[in-house]
Amino acid sequence: KLSYEEQDINLIQFGIGDLHMPVGWGAIPYNKIFRILKNYQGVLNLELKPRFKKFFAYSLRRVKELTESTSNNHKLKEISPFSKHDN
Repeated sequence: KLSYEEQDINLIQFGIGDLHMPVGWGAIPYNKIFRILKNYQGVLNLELKPRFKKFFAYSLRRVKELTESTSNNHKLKEISPFSKHDN
């Protein structure tokens, strides 16, 4: 039986693992996704690897821009107090 990590690597596109890169760096079509979710009122979870710490604030700003540009005047209301981002 494969470990979780081995399954993860085999199941992730391109076979290179779950990279958790800054928003917009990979091949994920964020503009398209946020347009599809334009009226979504739930939680958005942003997860980056520690090696991208200096890009936490950039990624948060990018998610805010995507949310606000693809929604019907929706603004992000708050950031979790448990967030580890740097402003």
